[in-house]
Amino acid sequence: MDSPTLILSLSTAAGAAAAAFPKLHARLALSRAKHRSLTGHSKMSRAVARLIPHYEFDIDDFFRSDGAPAAIATQRQDAFFRLASLYEQRYPKGRALTKEAAERIGADRLDFLAQEFNREVNTCCSKSNDIELTNTGLEMKNVVEQFREQVQNLE
Repeated sequence: MDSPTLILSLSTAAGAAAAAFPKLHARLALSRAKHRSLTGHSKMSRAVARLIPHYEFDIDDFFRSDGAPAAIATQRQDAFFRLASLYEQRYPKGRALTKEAAERIGADRLDFLAQEFNREVNTCCSKSNDIELTNTGLEMKNVVEQFREQVQNLE
């Protein structure tokens, strides 16, 4: 390689790396920020499960969801509860703060989700050219509205 080509290649690579670094840094920061928010998802899924008929959160089926034998499911369940106990012992302050925050904002999250569901259904209905799809969307709007009323009753 001659010198101008090598310099051009190196400067192009450096420019590409400099352009990618802020995106990579932002993605890493976003991943770290999501970590703490994951603690409320199981509680939220149970709350939603209570609102949806015929949906149950069965812990035995959860650990056998991939068709594992009963012995493996038992090992998984034991390991999960050991890990949960260890977490409870190591991070009591974090758990207390999470519980306090959940008490303050739990219903607001569900209300926000209901608003988002409503927006998505509106978008689907407005872009639909099929009358059946529009009718299904209108039925979904009724279900979302019922969900939202139940969420407001939780408050």
